[in-house]
Order: sequence, then structure tokens, then C-alpha cells
Amino acid sequence: MTYVSKKRKKPHQLVLWDILKARTDIESTDMQSYLRIEKGYEGECLFDQRLKQLPEQFLILNDLHFITYSQATLQIDSLVITGNDILLFEVKHYEGDFYIENDHWYAFDEQKITNPLHQLKRSESLLSKMLRNEQFPFHVKPYLVFTHPEFTLFHAPRDEPILLPNQLPRFFRYLQHSTKQLHPSAYRLAKHLLSLTKDTSPYQPTNTYDYDDLKKGVFCQTCSSPLAYQTRYFLHCPFCQTTNPVDIAILQAVKELRTLFPEEKITTLKIHDWTGKIVSKPRIRQILQNHFIRQGHGKYSYYMEKKITFNKELNTVLSSNIYGVLPEDDDM
Repeated sequence: MTYVSKKRKKPHQLVLWDILKARTDIESTDMQSYLRIEKGYEGECLFDQRLKQLPEQFLILNDLHFITYSQATLQIDSLVITGNDILLFEVKHYEGDFYIENDHWYAFDEQKITNPLHQLKRSESLLSKMLRNEQFPFHVKPYLVFTHPEFTLFHAPRDEPILLPNQLPRFFRYLQHSTKQLHPSAYRLAKHLLSLTKDTSPYQPTNTYDYDDLKKGVFCQTCSSPLAYQTRYFLHCPFCQTTNPVDIAILQAVKELRTLFPEEKITTLKIHDWTGKIVSKPRIRQILQNHFIRQGHGKYSYYMEKKITFNKELNTVLSSNIYGVLPEDDDM
């Protein structure tokens, strides 16, 4: 099995938008940006699935972004260490027909796009310089990868490291049959790159939203519709007819609040308001006491995280939605 040293995380911007789309009206320009980031993430995940099929002699790091010693920003979609080589992948999930003319890239509607080879070559140059400065004996091999099955590129130069969708199966068969023993310094290099990587992308846009402007309630993780009260133990989605345990729905709402407003204190009154008062305050207080640590007393009390392993049912439900599971012991 391939050793994946750094797994890919869902872009924080997508996580925010997935919450906000149920609680506010997203402007068309923001929605276009959302769809673009979502499509890019989809392509990166498709490529990750191929990388996972490589044998154990490959060391994989995904989603790296850091500032180099020359103060340049370097963002890498996927990086694979094998033998003395570093395979540097720039992943694109373009859909439709494109063509190249005089080193310029165009969609077939004549819309000019940024030449992705320039971004790849810049990343190759910055990474190679950093390796030389740190005296790591690795050679960088860059690749521009297109993952969408309905992507076509006309007039592609034969001397550029471009991998089209129909070339990917053959490329990965070649990698599997040309494995090399990892260089002794491979793990030291991986550790060094991870130490430089920032938690969030330096290209991260800033959201502008206000608590008072957002819709309050508990929303279906399947269709984003507001949930309705069914019983003391379950909430019901009138649109897609799914049933949600109250505990899980409230914990999901808490997670959403913490994501949007990380500085906000978790209190019974705040969660009661945030969830649209769909569940009574005593019930919310009980849920918070079961899963968080209470700090203070009376009206000044609030709840903080505690190390806890959620039961199988909770993690199964949360892992099936768009936000993923809540953190386990080692992540909190």
C-alpha cells in the first residue's frame, strides 16, 4: 500500500460555503467561484485515488502550500517521492474542448485562460531551488495532469509534460513497473516539507458574513432544507423525508457554528438561538453536557471541547455528509 504522508483536506472555503448556502443567499459571482473551487477539488480527489494504487515505494504528499525562503508562495497539488525523483503534479479538472495557439490557451468559445504550464514551471523552479538550498539530492519531474474524462486539448506541444485523461492509465502502469527504492533522505525531506506547510492556503479568500444575517435552524445534510421537529429524539426533513437523531443534528449545528465563528463561545442560549429554537433549552444543555466540558456557572457558563470518541452511529452519520466526521481523540 502506498504511504500517504499528507492527506488532502477539503478546502476551507468549500466547507464554509457548504454551511452558508443553507443559511444565506450566495451571490452569483460567489457561486461561480464556489463551483470552480469545488470542481478543482473533485479533480484532485480523482487523482488521489490513482495515487493510492501505487506500491509502497512511493511517498505521497498532497495539498502543500508554504512560503519559500525567497518569500515566494508555493502551492503544490500533489507531490510523489520515488527513488531520487520528485514527481510534481499540477492537477486540472477542466471540462470541454481547449486549444493552444502561440503559447496561449483558449476554450473553444474563444475565452482565453491562464496558461497552466506557466504555473507548473514556476512551481518546479521554486521547489528545485529550495531542494538545492537544503541540499536534498532529488530531481524534480513536473507534470500537468488533466483528470476530467470529457477534456480535450488540441495542438498540445509534444515536448511539454502534459498528461491527458486517456494517458493516465498508461502513465500509472509505467510508474508501477518502474519503482525504485526510496532514497534514505526521503522521509527527512517529507518531514521538512510538512514543517513548512501552512494549515490554510495563502490564496484563501475572505468571507464576509454576519451572525445576525444568517438563517437560524437545523438543516438537512442531504438537501440543505430546514429540519422540522418530529419527536424528542428525532428531527424530520419534509423535503427529502430523511430522519435525523436530535443529538447528531445538534452536534452538527455546533460544528457549523464553530467553523463559521471560531471565537464564539458555545452556550446553551447561543445554540438554542443558532438552531432556530427547534429543540428545547434543557435538551440542548443535556447534549452539550454529554459531549463538552462545562466552564463557569450560571449565565456565564459555556462549553469547551473535550477529548471524546463518538459512537459508531454518530461518526457514520457525520461521515456521510458534506462536512466529514467530527475530530477523534488525536485531532482535538
